[in-house]
Amino acid sequence: MIYLLRHGETEFNREGRYQGAADSPLTERGQGQSLTCGRILQRHLDGRLPPLWCSPQPRAQVTAGLVARALPPLDQRLDPRLREISMGVWDGLTRAEIESGWPGTRKAHPPRQWMFHAPGGERLKQVLERLRSLLADAGRLPDVILVGHGVTGRLLRGLHRNLPLPEALRLDAAQDAVFALGPDGSETRLD
Repeated sequence: MIYLLRHGETEFNREGRYQGAADSPLTERGQGQSLTCGRILQRHLDGRLPPLWCSPQPRAQVTAGLVARALPPLDQRLDPRLREISMGVWDGLTRAEIESGWPGTRKAHPPRQWMFHAPGGERLKQVLERLRSLLADAGRLPDVILVGHGVTGRLLRGLHRNLPLPEALRLDAAQDAVFALGPDGSETRLD
């Protein structure tokens, strides 16, 4: 079973900024969400001790540390394949700031796919290649906990469930829930 969760709410999340490769600290609410995810995992793991793989970005590492408080000591490692997409020069900007600097660019692409066309950003093909590799490695383990991000989490779940890209990008990206991805392509939201 793959247990996937997103980092807790950050200052940028609260401000409506796209973080991408940039970072901002967890809010008090985000810290609480991370602790909640730890308690959810504690209930569902029933004593099992899966490894925890975490994005190297600080907001995910802090979340992983808070999640781990509710669990027995786990084997933890950073996995760069879990990092959030880079939106190049748009990292840290709001929708309004992107529209002001690059008028019409968001509407020039299919819904929710504009971010893969950011100047200096990561392209969809690159993101999907690293996430497929991650999913294959995670799927070889009986259980693993993955701590990641919003866009990459949606894409991972979409790949796991074999969803069309537009549907995957519309998936919920809750910061206070864990998504259990079963070996049969199933998904269950745990909260």
